[in-house]
Amino acid sequence: FSEHAAELEYDLVVIGVLVENIRRVVARYRPYESETGEILLAAKPYYTLDDNGNLLLQQVPVPDKPIIPDQLSPAERHHVDTGGGHEWVRRLLGRFGPRVKDHLQRLSRYQPLPSYDRADDPAWRLLKAILGRWTQEAKTPVVIMPIPLYHYIERTSSPMNYQQRFAELSGFENVILHDPLSDFMKYSPDERRTFRFKRDCHLTPAGHQVLAGSLASVIQRAMEGQGR
Repeated sequence: FSEHAAELEYDLVVIGVLVENIRRVVARYRPYESETGEILLAAKPYYTLDDNGNLLLQQVPVPDKPIIPDQLSPAERHHVDTGGGHEWVRRLLGRFGPRVKDHLQRLSRYQPLPSYDRADDPAWRLLKAILGRWTQEAKTPVVIMPIPLYHYIERTSSPMNYQQRFAELSGFENVILHDPLSDFMKYSPDERRTFRFKRDCHLTPAGHQVLAGSLASVIQRAMEGQGR
């Protein structure tokens, strides 16, 4: 956006933030499987915050050689994106099948993203700073839309904490905060289950349609407010 959109004319910027991104912004490495089946790590750019809360870009240029996980220091291993905490528990639950897994998550009140629990959590402070930087760089109003995980859409987990954190962004200048979860909640539990694939957590076309319809109404109101 900074390099290629600076000279473009635009009326509105929409930032759709998959709520899981709070894990990815603090990650410094992503695992992948090589052609021989070996699990390796790819380095990625990342930000840190200095003592004054300023963003510092790290690991640029990105190392282009694969990294063997055992070669990382213990401290750096904490920055590998493994898809969330309690990895062995998640693998175990996955063996029971999706129905049992969903039921156990609901009973245990599983929270997939604990970094939203506190306003001073380092991961949230970093994500908030990044979104703050982006909104400052835009020349128009900015819609920030947290995209919920299926845990929240299907009510196996409470969305309260991530909603509280994103509500903090409503104080940013020129920000329109839009949470589409209430539009997903208009549907029955059986309908909401069709918004993700049977064995994949991503949104189905039906789920995308609900998300797009929710966002469209916000964009329309924003354009009308600008006389468009």
